[in-house]
Amino acid sequence: VFLTQFEANLDATYEAIKLARDSGARVLLNPAPVKEFDHSILKYVDVIMPNEIEASLMTGIPLDGMDSIEAIASELKKSVDTVLITLGGKGVYCPSVNAGLVPACRVKTIDTTGAGDAFAGVFAAYLSRGEGLERSIDYARAGAAISTTRFGTSPSMPEREEIEALVNEMIGGDKK
Repeated sequence: VFLTQFEANLDATYEAIKLARDSGARVLLNPAPVKEFDHSILKYVDVIMPNEIEASLMTGIPLDGMDSIEAIASELKKSVDTVLITLGGKGVYCPSVNAGLVPACRVKTIDTTGAGDAFAGVFAAYLSRGEGLERSIDYARAGAAISTTRFGTSPSMPEREEIEALVNEMIGGDKK
């Protein structure tokens, strides 16, 4: 699994995406910060994980409730097999899972800084461990939730044990 985003030089990012795909890696893209980019690179991406604002800006579809999120996801699915649109405290929308809208884990939030990074990193980690899409989303939403219970970005990143405990407690540990 190769996870990247748009913080670095875009040409270098495009080359890294192509190299990862050519080497057989599953390519995950968190298109943050949102900026103009060559959409043809999406043919090398397996999973795209924008937040709702990034997704709206990427597609030009204005945000207006769940109908617009579904339309945005449908537009992104024309280029990428798996679309995950993070919705902050509302959860994540993924048309590839039965529920579509997967709710956020409820925690006492004090700082949302880094929650998207936690989601992306935890999702990639569990996908690379062989977990399926839905289960990896469960771990990712738990990791993002835990990160919001602490201040900062790096200091808020959860440990694996914390993530798995929250999944077992709130989601159900025997789900596959």
